[in-house]
This record gives sequence, structure tokens and C-alpha cells, in this order.
Amino acid sequence: MSQFEFPAGPLPAVAPQQADIAPVFGVAPPETRGHRKQKPAKEPKYAPPTPVGEKKKLITVVGKKARLDDVAETLEDLASMLEAGESEERALTELGKQYSKFNIGGAYTRAAARMRDQGATFIDAMCAEEDAVPRVARELIRASATPRDLQANLRNAAMIVVEATDIKALIRSSLFKPILLLAMVLAFLIVAGEFLLPQVGSMFENIGADTPEATTIMIGVGSSMKWVILGLVAVILLWTIYWFAFGRRVPR
Repeated sequence: MSQFEFPAGPLPAVAPQQADIAPVFGVAPPETRGHRKQKPAKEPKYAPPTPVGEKKKLITVVGKKARLDDVAETLEDLASMLEAGESEERALTELGKQYSKFNIGGAYTRAAARMRDQGATFIDAMCAEEDAVPRVARELIRASATPRDLQANLRNAAMIVVEATDIKALIRSSLFKPILLLAMVLAFLIVAGEFLLPQVGSMFENIGADTPEATTIMIGVGSSMKWVILGLVAVILLWTIYWFAFGRRVPR
């Protein structure tokens, strides 16, 4: 009989194994009986959080607004860390921790998260922070072609920011005396229109003479000028409050 031929007659019955019929009839194999059935892991009820920078939140909690001197200092520190061989993502992370109380620290933290989670480049991650990073710094970072250019541009941006701060301080000091003089003149006009000019009119009435037409006009103008000056002061005060509350947050 060849090895490819089968013997005549019925084949011997072979008992099926319990493990073979278990998937068909739902019978657990003997070695697994008595053990608790493992339940499949459930899918999370909520979707994972949106990666940082992918979708802007409706409410963003930021730290205290950093002064331009602090921003320039962070740019200098960033350039020094990159020159020392530190990676860009780690340098941003360290600066974010160091300046965590300021909005510039939050900007560095978000930029590092973009590089780590989304694979963004250093230039794209930094230029996306328009609220905290000054415009001149973003433009110089975007213009960097090599790592050496990036380090030099960071230092140049820090220097320009410091110079801008000095110019603003000089302008404020130069305008202090004219503003003080203008305030004194406005105060004198209010006092004159409220107290001095009416007394001039009463003086003519006491001596029984008619009040000159020019004096009458001055009294009328002085009484109305008081409200004009108070309205102007109120507008300046409201504009100042708006500027410090909302206007300074506009990206530059």
C-alpha cells in the first residue's frame, strides 16, 4: 500500500478535544474553568484633551504681563542656552518654568508643547505666540536661516526691545512737565469760571453799575468751560482705563 492510499473500511472515531469545540459551542476549556472571565477594556468615556495649540480655548488663564525688560532678559537667556548646546525644546521648557508667573513663561511653555506634541519647528512655535512675544522678535526669529543666525537674532531682538523701553521712558519723562502745566492751567480755568468771574459780576452790581458786555460774555464762557474741561478729563480717564485693561492686550 502506498503512503498516499487509505485503508478500506470506516475510519476510526477520534474524540474531539474540548479546546476545539469550545469556540463553537461556547464551552470553556477545563484548564480555564473556575477562573473569572476577563472583561475587555472599555473605551474612554471622554475624548482625550485637545493638543496644545491645535484649538484655541474660549478662556485662557495667563500670568502677569511681563515687562519689556523681562522679555528682553528671556530672549538673552534663550540665546545663551542655545549657544551652550541646549536643545530648543528643553530651553523653552526651562524658561517656561523659570518665568511661570508671567505670560511670557506661559508662551514658552506652549511653544515647547507644540514642538514636543505636534512636531512644530522652533520658528513656527515661537511665531504663533503673538500675544506675549514682541513683533520685532517674531520677525527676527522668522528671518533666521541657520542656528547661528537664530542666536544672533535673539540677541538683536533683546537689544531692540531694551532700546524701545528706554525710548518710552524718555518720552514719558519729557511729557511729564507739559502735562503737569496743562493740568494746572485747566485747574485754574475751572476755579476762575466757578469763583472769580461771578465775583467780578457781583462787584459791578454792588457799585450800581451795569456789567460790561465783555465781562458778561467771559462769565458765560467760564461757566460753560467748566463742564467742557470736566468732560475732557472724564474722556481721558476712561481712555486710560481702557488702555490698561484691554488696549495693551492687542498683538503688536
